[in-house]
Amino acid sequence: MQCPNCGKEILVGAAFCRHCGVNVETHKKLIQEGYAVASQTPSVAQPIYVAAKSNTSKESIGTKFLNGWDKIPGIIRLIVVFVVLNMVLWGSQELYYWDDSQRMKVLDAEIADMDSKIQYMENFPYTTTQSQYENLLNKRNKEADEYNALVQSSGSRWYLIPIPTGHHTTTH
Repeated sequence: MQCPNCGKEILVGAAFCRHCGVNVETHKKLIQEGYAVASQTPSVAQPIYVAAKSNTSKESIGTKFLNGWDKIPGIIRLIVVFVVLNMVLWGSQELYYWDDSQRMKVLDAEIADMDSKIQYMENFPYTTTQSQYENLLNKRNKEADEYNALVQSSGSRWYLIPIPTGHHTTTH
């Protein structure tokens, strides 16, 4: 079957031409109405048919994007591709290190809490014993070591092009 507007081959029963976007069903109805009028009017030998491009083509967003993609300059297309690839790469790394990131947040809050307790004990030494102070200090140092190990293993991310972002501190 051929498109009544552009003449290119389209699938039988297609509602729209994939080449020009014209509504084939509307054109079929116009042709059928034209034949009906022509058969009733003896002075008209054939129906008069005017091909009009439909403004209501049902192109998908993806098709519109790909049709417009050729109009975008090459450097901008390259930048868009790199940005999309970096977003996919960053997102996959975030998912991979999700548990480590959550553990780092918990450790950071616990270390900050212990720092304030240690500071209080140092300011008021007679309120606690030496063993309580040392136990808290040892616990804080173990959590700080765990935090620093997590930062070393999961704190950095790979990018296809360098993108400046904030980073985790390794000093606790």
